[in-house]
This record gives sequence, structure tokens and C-alpha cells, in this order.
Amino acid sequence: VVNCSWGGSSFAEAEQDAVNYVVAKDCAPVVAAGNNGAFEDFYPGAYQHVLCVAAVGSDGAVTSYSNYNTHVGVAAPGGASRDVISCYLNNQYGPDNGTSMASPQACGVVALVRQRFPSMTAEQAIQQVRATSDPITLDSADQRRGYIGHGLVNALKAVTVQHAHA
Repeated sequence: VVNCSWGGSSFAEAEQDAVNYVVAKDCAPVVAAGNNGAFEDFYPGAYQHVLCVAAVGSDGAVTSYSNYNTHVGVAAPGGASRDVISCYLNNQYGPDNGTSMASPQACGVVALVRQRFPSMTAEQAIQQVRATSDPITLDSADQRRGYIGHGLVNALKAVTVQHAHA
């Protein structure tokens, strides 16, 4: 399992090739959806074969900054007011927020699934995380409705409920 908490708005064939390479090696790439609060492609989140992660705040609601689109697979806690502790250069830690904070949390759930169900492929582990996520309810007028993936990752369900694909 690999986390990619970085990205931008440009497609690069070499990056899609790198994703394809790690997937062929049975590695699950988990990536940030981006923090523009917009319906737009953000790479590597828009590449094929990745688990793209949106962010929710401590209240479980999708954050205003989280990108949303057809590529988003799940959401995870990303903080709303710099309330996730992250690593920085020179052995430092500090508060932050963003889909770059949400992606490693979803990545950890995929890693737990791979450990709990070692016969699952990377693709099956990603599907397990999607399938066991808790739905996020959005108001019918919310433009993000239908574009935030399968829901909020649920680590307990991901490692205790085995789906038919597994």
C-alpha cells in the first residue's frame, strides 16, 4: 500500500505508467483528492487504479475545501481547522488539514485489510474499503452529492466484514 498526499491539475502519462507499474506489482495506491473545493480532476487522484480520498471534518461532514468528482472512492478524516497532527521536516510535528491528511488514514485502512485478508489482491482490498465505508448524507441540493465516493472509511467494518469478492 502506498500513500500519495500530493498532486496537481496536470495529467502526465509517466505518472499513470508509474501507477500501472505499482498496481501490476499488487500495490494499492491511495491518493488525495485535492483541496480546491471544486468539481475538477486532480492528479494522481484522477488516474486509473487508485483509491482517491476526499476529506471530512471532525463532525463527519465533507469539508468545504475537499475536491469532489467521479474519481473519489471514499472519504476519511482530514480535519477542518488544522486539527490533524502531521509530520514535517527536521523531526517536527504540527497541525494541518486537507485531503493530504485524509489519504494516509484511508491508506492505513487498506493496509489493515491487506493484513487481515492476506489472500486479497490490492484491488480487492481497495474494493473492501469502499464496500465497508459508511454512507455520508448530503442535502439533495448539495452539488457534491454523488461525487464523494462510497462514504467514510470504517476500519472496523473493513476488517470484520468479508465481502464476496474477497
